[in-house]
Amino acid sequence: MIFVTGDTHGVWERLNEFEFKAEPAEGDSVIVAGDFGFIFDGGEHDELILDALAKKSYTILFVDGNHENHPLLNTYPVEIWYGGKIHRIRHNVIHLMRGQVFELPISEWEHRKVFTFGGAFSVDRGFRRLGESYWNEEIPSVEELEEGKRNLEAHNNTVDYIVTHTMPTSVIKLNGYYIDDKMPDKPLTDFLDFVRENVSYTRWFAGHFHENKYANDSDRIKIMYQSIDYLD
Repeated sequence: MIFVTGDTHGVWERLNEFEFKAEPAEGDSVIVAGDFGFIFDGGEHDELILDALAKKSYTILFVDGNHENHPLLNTYPVEIWYGGKIHRIRHNVIHLMRGQVFELPISEWEHRKVFTFGGAFSVDRGFRRLGESYWNEEIPSVEELEEGKRNLEAHNNTVDYIVTHTMPTSVIKLNGYYIDDKMPDKPLTDFLDFVRENVSYTRWFAGHFHENKYANDSDRIKIMYQSIDYLD
């Protein structure tokens, strides 16, 4: 089974809470919808946590959020895994890179196509330090947006699920969250609007907004934080 949850922000108790609620079995996976947070300063504490995660019986997958150390993430080698690009942090801790389509197994006989796109703008930059607690790479590049578009076209703009950190511009506005044309991640949220309008999908999961609710898009876009869902 593949579970989905929201931002963990490097808090060990969030994974304990997940295990208590979801009871993942050996071979199961959980996707964190951004702000994974366990790869942040590259120090001893990060390494101890990652080594502990490597002992889990399930696989931990994540899209990147804005609160990640993106330059550090990019030091890990890129692999192709179930059809898309990843950074393998540990044998069972995997970063699902931006703009990829993965054909993830939900059983021995069935797969689900999952489109992933991380990144977002840190609205709390005023309380953070560039290169220490936020990084410019939190905003996707034009090349990453174009790669996402190409990969979707290669799959006939049809997937089963979408997992992102932020949401389309229109859905952000629909839910009353602040956004304007000067925000650095506006090209990303506009791109996600393009995806929303042009790609066939069953359900969409996003993090970032620290709420647990549907985004009123015919119950297909779900904002995840401490809630847990799964890909069926």
